[in-house]
Amino acid sequence: METLVQRFVNAGKLCRDDEQFRRSTEFWTGALRVGVGGQSVIYRIESGQLVSVTQTANVVKEGDNEFGFEASDATWRNLLAGPTDATTKISANWVGDLTRTGDRAAYWRHYPAMRRLLELMPE
Repeated sequence: METLVQRFVNAGKLCRDDEQFRRSTEFWTGALRVGVGGQSVIYRIESGQLVSVTQTANVVKEGDNEFGFEASDATWRNLLAGPTDATTKISANWVGDLTRTGDRAAYWRHYPAMRRLLELMPE
């Protein structure tokens, strides 16, 4: 059975070819991090292009132009099991231990990238 962390890694492969994701990262050099129960998946973006998706076995602190979300496996599964529209998904399931981390300004500018990532998550 595919782990939740692996599903986030696989979603990154879809993001590279997704026009909506590319528009949401246009002109951005930074990173988006998804933390799942002590592990992280980091999406590195350079000049608007997704250049790498990396899985780490620990929590990584974000720097300038980097933001992310941290939650337990159970909270992510609850969030992903909700409505198919990612905006509704986030607001309807904003429960449990889901926490935004990192650069607040980057979050406000590039949150649509996170929203699109959730929309592209494989079932």
